Amino acid sequence: MKNYVFSCPGGGPFSRFFQCGIIPLSNIEFDNVYLKLTPFAETTQGDLYLKEAIDHMQRHRQSMAEYGIPDPYDHILNYVLDQSTDHTYRDMGELPIGNWYSRHRKIENSVSLDKYKQTLRKIKIKNHIYNRVANYCNDFNLGTHTLGVHVRMTSMVIHTRNPDEIDINWEDYYKIIDAEIKTGNYANIFVASDNQESLELLDRRYPRMVRYISNMLRFPKIVIDNYDDWSWDYDQFFMRPWWEESFIEAMTLSKCGGLVCRESNLSNMAVVFSNTIRRVSRVYDAPN
Repeated sequence: MKNYVFSCPGGGPFSRFFQCGIIPLSNIEFDNVYLKLTPFAETTQGDLYLKEAIDHMQRHRQSMAEYGIPDPYDHILNYVLDQSTDHTYRDMGELPIGNWYSRHRKIENSVSLDKYKQTLRKIKIKNHIYNRVANYCNDFNLGTHTLGVHVRMTSMVIHTRNPDEIDINWEDYYKIIDAEIKTGNYANIFVASDNQESLELLDRRYPRMVRYISNMLRFPKIVIDNYDDWSWDYDQFFMRPWWEESFIEAMTLSKCGGLVCRESNLSNMAVVFSNTIRRVSRVYDAPN
């Protein structure tokens, strides 16, 4: 059998699992796979942003080693994936970095989307995550009549310094959501967000329509304005809730009928998870 162990490089959960996991795996024949993570390079090269992030990673890695987990990168994906190895598995090293899907290369238009979905079906996500998603969909009455909205702000400002990317502001979100609601296709809105402030803004703008999962790990504000704040998400990297909640939000978004988002691997992963999203509306395509 073609049973392999691969290491996923990258940054956050879906940079690792999707862009550096599902995408390259879609070009590999395998029967079973065990996925682990490539360790972050703990070198700063004089970058103050990286120094703060690496301080967090080193502290958590050392703490896990003290608790008897000397190689946490080998086990982190087990927070969300139901996977195991035996003597039949060959370690194949690191997977290559896959395509970055953005405004010029949209995941919903990719000729490889079906391949990604087929690859995903060969990887088992833990049942308790499926169960939590089903419960939220039932409690919030989510379905094809729901507009999913993914608000990605905070550290995205740093990650998208590339001049090819477009600055996003709240008016862009409002314009595209307003346009989607006017179609009459949606009875409610489910919001996934990396920060609490965005949830409160949308709840005020669309009273009685907005649904979101409370008490998740989120940054309190939209804007990151100092080094300590920027590295907040790296402080969560080794923690089980960080990974579970990322998967839960992406999978809950995937149950909606439409999706409003910007460039983000979580949004891309929601499209791959989904059998119900009929339309993806990008924030930078907001009407004038």
